[in-house]
Amino acid sequence: VSGAGVLAEDAELLATLMPRLEAEPAVSFAAVAAAAHAHGRRALAAQLLQREPRASEQVPLLLEMGLHAPALQRAVASHEADLVFLALLSAKQALPPIEFAQLVCGQPSALTLYASYAGLQDRSGLKGLYTHAGRSLDAARVALRDAYRCSRPEERLRALGVASELLALDRALSGAPAAREAAEAQALLRSQIDLELATIGLSPPDSALLVNSGDCLNSGGAEAGRERDFANSGVSFGDNFGAYGGFAQGLGVAPPPEFRFIDTSLSQTLHTCFLYSQGRRAAKLRSEFRVPDKRFWHIKIRALASCRDWEALEELARERKSPVGYGPFIEACVAAGNLEEGKKYISRLGSAREKATFLVRFGCVDEARELAVLSKDSQLLESIARDELR
Repeated sequence: VSGAGVLAEDAELLATLMPRLEAEPAVSFAAVAAAAHAHGRRALAAQLLQREPRASEQVPLLLEMGLHAPALQRAVASHEADLVFLALLSAKQALPPIEFAQLVCGQPSALTLYASYAGLQDRSGLKGLYTHAGRSLDAARVALRDAYRCSRPEERLRALGVASELLALDRALSGAPAAREAAEAQALLRSQIDLELATIGLSPPDSALLVNSGDCLNSGGAEAGRERDFANSGVSFGDNFGAYGGFAQGLGVAPPPEFRFIDTSLSQTLHTCFLYSQGRRAAKLRSEFRVPDKRFWHIKIRALASCRDWEALEELARERKSPVGYGPFIEACVAAGNLEEGKKYISRLGSAREKATFLVRFGCVDEARELAVLSKDSQLLESIARDELR
């Protein structure tokens, strides 16, 4: 190569070299290619490298020559993760963001490896890669996960805004579930921040602490089930309570020991609203997020009972016909340890069997029998005799 004339064609040189190189079993095509590259014969070097069987020798020189696409392709074909990472990181440093994104997204296995690396080491780079590649949904998913890694509420709010902006880049995603979730997450967090500030210095009734606010997710049917699935997925942020200190300090207030509303689901937020006498704000959230009637009533019933606000609970029962029936009123009273209060709602129950069931549970078996007799329900009377209603 070094003795070849400057005007010699690469094809002519390759035709001259190949018989000699093939006659030497131990010859390194990569070494000869390196010599050709050193003497300015880049095209000849690339042709020689195609005949190099060892990817570990081939890929580094391709990268040195600036041939990132064939280098990555050869690294992927070798199934050697170290070579793939070498090709990826070299390309990332050398190429403009758009070209790098197009290169990586053209190799699915390389993209998977890069995503696993960037997910731990360079999340902003991963988000940028997806953005430049036109994969707005993937970029938004990274942004959403980043948002919920933010311990400070205002930082999380900004990060959620970034996710919404990314989704807005693609018109096809404007009405997608991810876009709605991002917008709702922003709206809920804003409301939760307002609630944190509005309830600083307030305390719920001591009795309310005996009831797990998460129990409000155990009622409400399919809607509550979907929210429970959403609330239990992804990253847990329970250990970030202390970060609220800086947020509150910036507002000139003493930080509480932990968040009351932030990092909770919509159902739990509504429940906590009632614990802190924020009924109007709960009604506003109900309207804003279109909370189903039955779900809202389940939450409110449990919250009022957990606060032992029996007067408010009875007022709710008189407000209008309950969309969830009156069994939940009784169950909430029982959960709060007040059987006598629960008995008040038995007369509001619809069927004789339902009334008798609660009467038996409260130990009023004679009253249950009398009810069965007055209802002329022999089957109910038999069920009571067999102790089947407990």
